[in-house]
Amino acid sequence: MSVIAIISALLRTLALGWATLGLWRLRDLWLAPLVGLLAASLVPTVIGVGDAASATVGPLLAELFASAAALVAVILIVRTVKAHKKLKRETSLLEQVFHHSPEAIALLDRQDRVLRGNAEFSRMFGYSEEEAKGKSVQDLIAPPDRTSDGALLQNALEEEATASDESVGQRKDGTQLPVSITRTPIRADGEEVAVLGIYRDISARKTTEDALRMSEEKSNTILDHIDDGYYELDASGKLVALNHALCKILGYAPAELLGMDGRKYLDAENAGKLNELFDWMSQGGAPSGAVDWEIIRPDGTRRWVEGSVSPIRNSEGGIDGFRGILRDVSERKAADEVMRRQWGAIEASMDGMAIVDQAGRIEYANDAIVAIYGYSSPASLLGKSWKMFYTGDDLTRIEEEILPVVEAKSQWRGETYGTRLDGTAFPQESSLTKLRDGGLTIVVRDITQRQLHEKKLRESEERYALAARGANDGLWDWNFRTGDIYYSSRWKAMLGYEDDDIGTAPDEWLSRVHPDDIEILRAKISTHVGGASEHFESEHRVRHKDGHYRWLLCRGSALKDEVGAVYRIAGSLSDITDRKHIEERLHHDAFHDALTGLPNRALLLDRLSHALNRVTRRGDYLFAVLFLDLDRFKIINDSLGHALGDALLVAIARRVRDCVRPDDTVARLGGDEFVVLLDGVRDVEEATTIAGRIHESLTNPVRLGDHEVVTSASIGIATSSRKYERPEQILRDADLAMYRAKTRGKSRHEIFDGDMHHHMLVRLELESDLRGVLDRNELSVYYQPIVSLDDGGIVAFEALLRWKHPERGMVSPDIFVPIAEETGVVVPIGYWTLEQACRQMTEWAPFLPSDRPISMHVNLSGREFRHPDLVDKIRSILDRTGLDPNQLGLEIIESVVMENAASAAERLEQLRALGVQLQIDDFGTGYSSLSYLHRFPIDTLKIDRSFIRQMLNDQRNAEIVRSIVALAHELGMQVIAEGVETTEHVAKLRELGCERAQGHFFCEAMPPDSPRLFSSNMLVSHPV
Repeated sequence: MSVIAIISALLRTLALGWATLGLWRLRDLWLAPLVGLLAASLVPTVIGVGDAASATVGPLLAELFASAAALVAVILIVRTVKAHKKLKRETSLLEQVFHHSPEAIALLDRQDRVLRGNAEFSRMFGYSEEEAKGKSVQDLIAPPDRTSDGALLQNALEEEATASDESVGQRKDGTQLPVSITRTPIRADGEEVAVLGIYRDISARKTTEDALRMSEEKSNTILDHIDDGYYELDASGKLVALNHALCKILGYAPAELLGMDGRKYLDAENAGKLNELFDWMSQGGAPSGAVDWEIIRPDGTRRWVEGSVSPIRNSEGGIDGFRGILRDVSERKAADEVMRRQWGAIEASMDGMAIVDQAGRIEYANDAIVAIYGYSSPASLLGKSWKMFYTGDDLTRIEEEILPVVEAKSQWRGETYGTRLDGTAFPQESSLTKLRDGGLTIVVRDITQRQLHEKKLRESEERYALAARGANDGLWDWNFRTGDIYYSSRWKAMLGYEDDDIGTAPDEWLSRVHPDDIEILRAKISTHVGGASEHFESEHRVRHKDGHYRWLLCRGSALKDEVGAVYRIAGSLSDITDRKHIEERLHHDAFHDALTGLPNRALLLDRLSHALNRVTRRGDYLFAVLFLDLDRFKIINDSLGHALGDALLVAIARRVRDCVRPDDTVARLGGDEFVVLLDGVRDVEEATTIAGRIHESLTNPVRLGDHEVVTSASIGIATSSRKYERPEQILRDADLAMYRAKTRGKSRHEIFDGDMHHHMLVRLELESDLRGVLDRNELSVYYQPIVSLDDGGIVAFEALLRWKHPERGMVSPDIFVPIAEETGVVVPIGYWTLEQACRQMTEWAPFLPSDRPISMHVNLSGREFRHPDLVDKIRSILDRTGLDPNQLGLEIIESVVMENAASAAERLEQLRALGVQLQIDDFGTGYSSLSYLHRFPIDTLKIDRSFIRQMLNDQRNAEIVRSIVALAHELGMQVIAEGVETTEHVAKLRELGCERAQGHFFCEAMPPDSPRLFSSNMLVSHPV
């Protein structure tokens, strides 16, 4: 056998083997062994074909392959037999499940015909298994549903999905039954070949559903026609079911209530009440009985309801929600409340009350009747005859006179005598009323005291007649029954009339009352007559005979008859005109400044409050506040005296008032502070226009005795805004704007903005930080040389305070020194600065030139200068530091010295006694009185830097400097010019005769260790 033949045989055998495996995987069990046998029979033949190649090898190979093929065939046959038995068992089991299933099952082909049906399917539709085969599904469905059911089947097949539906089936005998149908497509080798249908008889369920629906319809019909509200809540408290009566009670439409939390229409108290009830039932409590709570309807009205609540339990005993009945009991509640109040009134009544039955026995008695007749308790009277309250003639009168009237007219009222338990008789007022059941209500009142009062009244009337003739007040007596008023002679005389001039008509009084007072008078009379006030009192104006109105105080009291009707009111009339004038004056003084007559702070705040309310009500309303502070008023006041100062304030008040509109308010807060309320301005420009008008008015001199004074004002302006809640807030902002105007040069106005408030906050923070500045070692002292203009040598140093803030860095003295001055912190800071400067001077002593004396100048603030311990403090510092007093110069601002020249002169003499030098700082700006200047022990005048800066461009300032230099030399004083910055300044000062100067031209203020402080000639590097 050739190699080619062998290879060919192997290939064919493998091909047959692969084919066998493929059939095996397809479960074609019967073909597998046949293929194996075929392979066994074909091998020898295949090998034989190649025998031409080799006669020797061929028989061996043929035998070998034949054996292998036979073995494969045997194995395949064995496996096939086993698989067939297993398949048969499984098929038998499926057949039994199919035929014995309690579900009706049918296998349908693609043409909607029954292929097979099980026993239950046959029983349900009445067809045998053979009869059912080939039946169309349409024949099993009642005609009305055939089209829809067929469409459902078709859709299920097309969508390759299971479909379920409910329909009406039709049996063989034509009877119908409701069924549910589930159909599932069956696929084989990826192709849809049939449909599996499962049918269920749902007659019982449909019957139950119909019964349930009818029951629900019946229940809903009943619930919708009852007057009580029905509700169901889920576990969260939301309404899930209700009837029309509930909607009517709650005042909502059904759609609004469904899904609403059932506690929405309750207030917090009633909602909490229901929450506790629900919680109690949720924890196993029984259903509640009638519970009262209050609901709130959409229109805000409240209604009382009575309701029951029961839990809705699930099959496991848990609570799924709550149901209950609601009934509107508002009318019952109101009636109960009226009844409660009535019985409360009866119990609290001062009158004795009792109810007796037909037999005359007492069924009810209040505490008052027990007390009137002297018994121990109401119980002690129950069951006893009411006639025991009467004896003797009074009992006879009851039997023969009073009871017949009650029987005939159902009521009797009058006065009788009753008998107490102790036998005493007393006068009483009685009322007997017949009841429908034949009983009586008895009301009695002890009138013992009233009769005594009536007796006293008669006696009083006699005294009244005598008193009326001699009384200083006018008396009047108004008889309501006749409509006449008795006016005493004094009453008429108060109004300037004789007895015969005035009659008895009420108009004799009322027609003369001031038109503004008549309605109030009538209202007070009506109030008293109606019983709302115990006494009548009225202050009103009445026209005098001479035409003027007099203020009268009218007092009176009404008298009532036995039924409580007012029949008379009498009283007195007093002339209070003088008192009223005094009150008006006091009221005016309480809200006006005594000096200027302007409104004071209290009245201003009241009017500001009204203006702020108008801003809230009207969005377009705008008002403005102008805060005025006179510039340098204190100096004028101290220089000219307080009397002329007051006259100046009066004149300023008049001028400011003339600058504003009639409806505006000009107020004086105190001192030299004024506030203007501009009521209703168009915009802020209108407010600035009025401020400019005030500035212009103040430029004209004010004549005060022999003096003419010119003053100015710093004005702050704040306009209204909804951010202001209190009048003090807008006053504060106007004050801040005024302060800004002060700091920017005075005699000007500034409009408040948010930055001002920010700057004020910064100022407050700096004020707070200043209080601990010494403890934190944040202050230091810098020094600036004072130079001789003759040779450029240093003649003195001025100690200047510096503050290095840990967060803000270097803070300008112009910022923190005024704050320190205002808060008083400047005093300890000033003493510290003085000691540092004195100590520094002693440390410098070895390095200073010996050919000329050099001093240390230190500024004294106003508070330091006025401090009572100043002299002792300076003496102590000089002792501690060892500095020669002649080397210390104290600089005092001119305005401080001139605040009170007399006391300043005394203080200066005390300082001079220490041996120190004294200098007036900022001279020329403080309105110094020359009459005082020559009396002060002053060594040096320091010309203010403002004159130095402007003397080159303004001849007037140059003349002022020349005059100050001449004045100082005339008084034997030296002169120092501040603020020298240029060569021209130096030349001009030399020309004007000034011998000393300081400024940046020579050297700015430097730390004590700076070498620039000790130049031998400060003019060398700056030749003139």
